[in-house]
Amino acid sequence: MAMKTCSVCEEEQWEDLVDDEGICESCRKNFAIPRQSPALRPLTPCRRCGGRVIVRCRAIRERGASGGDYVHAYIAPLAATFARATRETLFRKRTVEQNKPDLAQPAGVFEAYICRACGLTEIYTRDPETIPIGPEYATELIEVPSGETPFR
Repeated sequence: MAMKTCSVCEEEQWEDLVDDEGICESCRKNFAIPRQSPALRPLTPCRRCGGRVIVRCRAIRERGASGGDYVHAYIAPLAATFARATRETLFRKRTVEQNKPDLAQPAGVFEAYICRACGLTEIYTRDPETIPIGPEYATELIEVPSGETPFR
């Protein structure tokens, strides 16, 4: 099997561990790098200044730390919410939800578009229909009455 170099860590990896974007599995997880996907923003100039160079940030990432005596730093995608963590029980091998979020399962990942000229930033949400609704996710649905328009 051939070797490939990861474009992030620049380490040689087995070919099957580096994806078509040239990123190894470890770097994709450690740096919370999402896979390539279609852009959410229309290909138009900046609405503030008319600038034509836009930076696409496929996932706004946040830093955090967890643990008690031994702190573990992590990077996670900024999202509307996260799925609840699950674990398998020893008895009957059932899957049960835990009382904490699973940072590896974001729902409604935020994607940003930044104008290089003026800095205007637009934020879009990927797959909004997958965002779970409920107090345990800190989300709720708000229905807009019919007849209302987005224009004042």
